[in-house]
Amino acid sequence: MLKRALRGCPVRFCDHSISGQTSGELFITMYPSIFQSHADLAHLMIGTNDCRRTVDAPHALHTGLEEFEKNVRFLLASLQSGGTRSVVSSIPPVDQQKIDAVFPEYRLEYFEPDRQAFNGVLRRAAEDFGAVFNDMATFDQAGIDDGYLDEIREGDKFTVEASK
Repeated sequence: MLKRALRGCPVRFCDHSISGQTSGELFITMYPSIFQSHADLAHLMIGTNDCRRTVDAPHALHTGLEEFEKNVRFLLASLQSGGTRSVVSSIPPVDQQKIDAVFPEYRLEYFEPDRQAFNGVLRRAAEDFGAVFNDMATFDQAGIDDGYLDEIREGDKFTVEASK
């Protein structure tokens, strides 16, 4: 999505995502490579996997809100300390029927109050670190087609490096 939007711009894309990871798992698998990329701009689209619940695990959040906030702030601080500017996208609205159809074996559920609370963390952290906040609800209202879910599934944490 971002790559399409910046077509023709002198940027090199580095995708540091692994679909299905929570914000905490991102650090385990990608740290320190994500911070060594020395990107001019990082696009963070994290939180969907953190705010989900699993039916079989007494509806427990995959990541608590306080832990998520700690992870987001650590990520933004680390990127900022390396001179990387950030764009932080909100968690887009979740279509539970599509999730059930695409991932039936995971028995996942999403609740709007959870999504809004996690988006509040993302918005406040973006403001505190001087990052641009991108509200994905506007994209949902614009009627993104079904290919959007496929693209999100490809990965939801992107780093963009500008060509030198």
